[in-house]
Amino acid sequence: MKKILSLFLAVAMTVCMMPAMAFAADGDFSMNSGEKVKLELKSGQTTATVTAKDDYSIVAEVTGTKVNKSKFTVKLGMQNIAGLAITDMKKHELTFNTGLDNSEVDLEVWLQNVLKFSGCTINGKVNDKAFIYAVAKDAKETKWTATPNTVDAVRAAWQTLTGTDLLTAKTNEAVDNSKIVIKHGAYLQIGGEKLIFDEKEGDCTIDNLSTSEGLSAAVNTIKEHARLITAEKAEKNIEIYLPKGSVLQVSSSSVTLNRDIYIRSDVDVATTENPTPLAALRTAVNGNNDAMAEVIKALVNMFNNVVKNVDKGSFAVEILGGYTVTYNGNSVTVPYGTTVSTAIEKLNLTGTQFNESGDVTADMTLTEKNVTPPSGGGGGAVPPTDNVTSNPGDKTTTADVETSTGADGKATTTVDKTTADKIVDKAVENNSEEVIIDATTKGDAKTAEVSLPAETVKALVEKTNADVVIKTDAAEVVLDQKAAEAVADQAKTGNITIVVDKVKEDDSQVHFELKIVTDNGNVTDFKGGNVKVTVALPAALKDKEVVCVYIDEKGNYVKMEGKKNADGTYTFTTGHFSTYAVMTAEEADKVIKAQEKAKNDKLKAGVKATTLKASSSAKKKSITIKWKKSYGYKVDYFQVFRSTKKNSGYGTKAFYTTKTGTQKNYKNTKALKKGTRYYYKVRGVRKIDGVKVYTKWSNKAIRTAK
Repeated sequence: MKKILSLFLAVAMTVCMMPAMAFAADGDFSMNSGEKVKLELKSGQTTATVTAKDDYSIVAEVTGTKVNKSKFTVKLGMQNIAGLAITDMKKHELTFNTGLDNSEVDLEVWLQNVLKFSGCTINGKVNDKAFIYAVAKDAKETKWTATPNTVDAVRAAWQTLTGTDLLTAKTNEAVDNSKIVIKHGAYLQIGGEKLIFDEKEGDCTIDNLSTSEGLSAAVNTIKEHARLITAEKAEKNIEIYLPKGSVLQVSSSSVTLNRDIYIRSDVDVATTENPTPLAALRTAVNGNNDAMAEVIKALVNMFNNVVKNVDKGSFAVEILGGYTVTYNGNSVTVPYGTTVSTAIEKLNLTGTQFNESGDVTADMTLTEKNVTPPSGGGGGAVPPTDNVTSNPGDKTTTADVETSTGADGKATTTVDKTTADKIVDKAVENNSEEVIIDATTKGDAKTAEVSLPAETVKALVEKTNADVVIKTDAAEVVLDQKAAEAVADQAKTGNITIVVDKVKEDDSQVHFELKIVTDNGNVTDFKGGNVKVTVALPAALKDKEVVCVYIDEKGNYVKMEGKKNADGTYTFTTGHFSTYAVMTAEEADKVIKAQEKAKNDKLKAGVKATTLKASSSAKKKSITIKWKKSYGYKVDYFQVFRSTKKNSGYGTKAFYTTKTGTQKNYKNTKALKKGTRYYYKVRGVRKIDGVKVYTKWSNKAIRTAK
């Protein structure tokens, strides 16, 4: 389910924000392997598709430039989606009738900037998970490809979006309708205009969108429920607020928001002399198809101008969950990362001073414990409780940070900038040798993610000699200075996220993956630095001899240096992050022995199958033998056998043995009799697991002595 939602959202965001649509050739709707979601639009001579692939890349292509104003067809295909029990392709198809005349529109006139669009950079963020898409146009075709900076970065962003139970997606084959339900209080801001859905009580339901009557009625429905105001200077050029319960349905598939959501972008929409779609809504004539035409025209103009502004440039898109802050029955919903003080200002409370506790990262209720009345009739603010403390005695600085644990058992922590700055300042002041970020919850999280600004890690490296300690329920991770420097160098900007994911835990082992994710990709090599990792052992392992193994990409186990601690934990040190397991020594030896045997068996088979080709030449009183070994398996040395008979007389002892496996010739000068024909054959020898293994015999090299 999460995978399909991730891909669906990736497609949806690209359709809205990326100035390109993918267009496939006419014919039956089909999908290739590796394609998870495909959205196709067709009108007149033009067909359009947007395809999201397994690696989160998105491909867009255009064929045709003429569209019909009266209708267009949408097809949505999905395949190989385990979460929805979909194996073969599942398709939805819907035709929208606009109610306009059936004349053609030339996209080369209306969307000339789109068709010329060469590419841009999209800087995306879902809550604190940042990622980048590089959009580039094909040199020969009207085709664009959006490539993520790393698959891990995009996956982390979309998993954040879907991992908080933000959305519910479902399919009801018995229902065939297309509609949008906009909850009361939603708003859409484009530039300096804002459309707020609070003019009429109840939700705004825009129904029967597949019919011309439904599309025409949509304009009137919006005007009944929404009021259009001129906003103050926009924080973002585009901002959408959708309260929980909002619904998008296409045919029998629907998505419902379980939490408030904010979508923002800094894309430039202001540089156009044409009206915005919101202005067109305000001036549209009720009950007239011209109303829809004006809105569509304004949308097209705005989109075409936006593309011109971002061509060869970049813009930002962020999707933020909405969180509720409540005090004395008054509630306000704010985006993720909003400071508590800002939330309090929105509550419009007076006569009370509030202690700040960083950013809003979860629903919270302010109580008397974190509310302090002003002294002397409203005197100065009360100093906030500090979550960053230093201990001069043991040279440590510790930050206690809030951690939220989802229903999936994942504990997520983000160190806000205010806390991050305090960490650096106090670590420098205290001359700390350890900086500890305590993200523990005294729970049993199987996966933990801790994010902090890259500039914070860089500052700690440059201004202190402190190790960076990350404490989570899943494990404790300690980066020494050199490792922290390697991480900061690769990250440069954005956030650094330390991920500990327990893949498996039972009575025989704890199997987990370690990652450090940055905006510039994962950090796997610490450039000579070391990271110390401590994990809690299951009760069944505490009284047994255990070892740590590194599991490489081929699944091979390699033992690591480590030790079991008196408190029931195990600590090991590594110079890179990958997959590891702490397990019984007996089980590790068993697996390693089996892997070693399999490796040796493969080597033996390979050496035995190795072939040699021999040749010879003669000079006075000498015969030179040369040979060439087939590629693939090395040998320790070669044996040369000689006889005066073609098929016998070679003996069991080699006539000559090379000292290395790289020597490829032998000059025979001893025991030669002029006029005698000699037969030579060669084989390679390799000692594997104490046993000599031989290659195939070479062909016989024949030469008469001179």
